[in-house]
Amino acid sequence: MANSFRLHSESISVTTEEALIKTEGSSNFIVGSVIITNIHASTDGTVSLSVYDADKEGTFYILKNEPMNHEESREILSRPFVLETDDELRITCSDANVYDVLISYLDRDRD
Repeated sequence: MANSFRLHSESISVTTEEALIKTEGSSNFIVGSVIITNIHASTDGTVSLSVYDADKEGTFYILKNEPMNHEESREILSRPFVLETDDELRITCSDANVYDVLISYLDRDRD
């Protein structure tokens, strides 16, 4: 079983729901930190952050249409959480090319 710390960074370029990270195969992710930043100088908007749980075939929200002011950053998590096989962390933003996301997680390979 190999464990690897990972950082996923992404500029969100769409306004539709987008998977940020997805577990595959025999991996589980322990998500330690999610930081969302509105990088625009004057555009305010909203952000939704959710987990798609493959076992329950459902989407569960961490944030739902949360307002974010221009040039604002937020660390979203207060405690780590686990993504199991085929789960996804997803984001939806009100505006394209306005938000950056950083996700720090531990990739735990169960093999």
